[in-house]
Amino acid sequence: DWRLRIWTAMLPKIPEYLLLGKGYSISTLDYESMGRDNPFARTAQADASSEALALSNDFHSGPLSTIICFGVWGCLSILAIMAASLHILWRNYKYGDPGLKVVNTLLLAINLEQCIHFFLIFGGYDGDVQWFARTVGFSVALNWGVCRPPARVKEVQVIRTRPAPAVETPRTA
Repeated sequence: DWRLRIWTAMLPKIPEYLLLGKGYSISTLDYESMGRDNPFARTAQADASSEALALSNDFHSGPLSTIICFGVWGCLSILAIMAASLHILWRNYKYGDPGLKVVNTLLLAINLEQCIHFFLIFGGYDGDVQWFARTVGFSVALNWGVCRPPARVKEVQVIRTRPAPAVETPRTA
């Protein structure tokens, strides 16, 4: 219930932070209001966006925390990080050493789960970027880089031509 309340309270604020995000800063007014929101003096608040976790950019939503803190540029960067990590892990899974197939499968599955987790369950830019970097870093270290498909041997078409006629040179006595 709390997550739904904070998400619905923060959605109208997205246009305000679309191009230039809020960052991780907190204003003095927000800081003072956090002090009033303690478990002993809690009252029902009408606006969930003024709760302490919302003011500290902990929205329990990856896309929401990214777009409010970093704007559209943060969204593009996390999508690029996700795409690059999935690309690297896919290549290491597909073309890696067969002895590492189980580990590469696990790393790819963990990364896919983290992407789903970021969008649907709970995510945050700062923690998830670290997670993607650790997973990819381990995979690259384990596979000695990013694996590539085996080199193809090009077929060479041999064109047979008639050999030039041998020219006899006159013998001199």
